[in-house]
Amino acid sequence: MNKVETKIEKYLEQENTKAAKKILKDITNKSYFYFYKGEIKRIEGFMKEAVDCYEKVLNEKDRDDIVCFDSLLNLISLYRAEGNVGKTENLIKKAEKISPKDPRLKLEIAMFYRMKGEFKKALFELNKIKSGYLLSKDFQGVSYIEWAVGGIYRLMGEFKKAVDSYEKSVKYAEKSKDDSLKTYALLGLAGTFRVFGKIKNSYECYSKAGKIIKSDDYFAKAYVCCGLANALRQMGEIKKAIFNYKKSYKLYKRIGDKLDLALVLWGMGECYKKLGEFETALEKFKKADNLFKKGFEPRGFILNRISTAQTLYLIGEKKKAKSIYFNALDEAKKHNLNTYLEIFT
Repeated sequence: MNKVETKIEKYLEQENTKAAKKILKDITNKSYFYFYKGEIKRIEGFMKEAVDCYEKVLNEKDRDDIVCFDSLLNLISLYRAEGNVGKTENLIKKAEKISPKDPRLKLEIAMFYRMKGEFKKALFELNKIKSGYLLSKDFQGVSYIEWAVGGIYRLMGEFKKAVDSYEKSVKYAEKSKDDSLKTYALLGLAGTFRVFGKIKNSYECYSKAGKIIKSDDYFAKAYVCCGLANALRQMGEIKKAIFNYKKSYKLYKRIGDKLDLALVLWGMGECYKKLGEFETALEKFKKADNLFKKGFEPRGFILNRISTAQTLYLIGEKKKAKSIYFNALDEAKKHNLNTYLEIFT
């Protein structure tokens, strides 16, 4: 690794994207140039642009196995996050050809099981990896595993176990002095508290997470604003909730995150429904519906349909409301959604 690459690695570790951008032009190797550009975009929350950069690395003739493998790992993580099972599985197979025993790949495979809903398998693999991290005193690694495990318990509806894992994640993130991990552990904790009915605790965690963010992570900032809005909505502070939804919407739009834009629109629709502004609510639900159809998010899609049905019922369109409502329930059964539907909002 030359001096420029060492510098940019250090800046990226600090999530100092401004400094990293200044020396990016000095990276002469094309594959590494695209890789580091992808890293900058990923840290800032521009996931689609990051994907494009990592894909370019794979297409470069001068790429070596190191940058190819690292790009594959990041692509696996990004496609997994958007729920693309086929693409993720294909990328895992490519990575296995380069370095099948790499612990980072084993972690991504465990997270792949989590994404597919194979929770017991995921928990088994994640706990095996955690044992190794504990032995080597890799507290950063332990924090990430506890965050992932908390997410699984949250999906399973085991909220007390989820809270316990997220709290451990916060603790180990503090030990490793990793503010980014601490932020996401707090966000997981906040979301769990909210669906668990502890709305004030949820609001406090979202607020703490918001105060930590110092980097240009627009996704994290948008997530915090959306989380605060959700908590405020459930606390009955509707106008403050709408204000935060609008802030979140601008940030998600900036990074092109259509799925989360849909969730924000749903939340705004719920607020206008509570205010009795039913036409505005239906307008938001319709926009959210169109975005949900384009992405992989059955929970959000079903939740939005239920909200649409409730609003239509309130304005007297009972026949249409019943049709949409029971169609949403059929979709829930089809996707085996037995946990609380608002879990992802």
